[in-house]
Amino acid sequence: MQLDSYRRAEAGFTLIELVVAIAIVGMTLTFVLPRLVGWVDRLELSSAQGRFEDSVVGLGSEARRGGRTIFLRSNRPGAPAAADDAPIDLPRGWNLEARPPIAFRYDGLCTGGIVRLLTPVGEKTYQLLAPYCRLHPL
Repeated sequence: MQLDSYRRAEAGFTLIELVVAIAIVGMTLTFVLPRLVGWVDRLELSSAQGRFEDSVVGLGSEARRGGRTIFLRSNRPGAPAAADDAPIDLPRGWNLEARPPIAFRYDGLCTGGIVRLLTPVGEKTYQLLAPYCRLHPL
């Protein structure tokens, strides 16, 4: 009797057991995979937003180092950038609105204003308070 159960254990899995296991894995992936993709998309958006915020915060230091005034203006798709525009790279499909154009002066001070970041999934508004342009989400 023990010999029969030992041989059965060595025989491996039956076809039905394999089909049931594959079905369970498939159903699990059906529910988990869309959430995982959404999580990765949110992570990419958050990372790009963080890089934008870091770029804006660093404009005052960049103006001081360069000894020149840098302007943060609304981006206009297809329009050439002016020589004194802030060097902020935005992902494709993102737009920036700065009201009024914000000047980061060579002495580290700035004029302040409102910045709206428009992304494909929504928008985020920031206030830059003069004279040091600290970034405050609204």
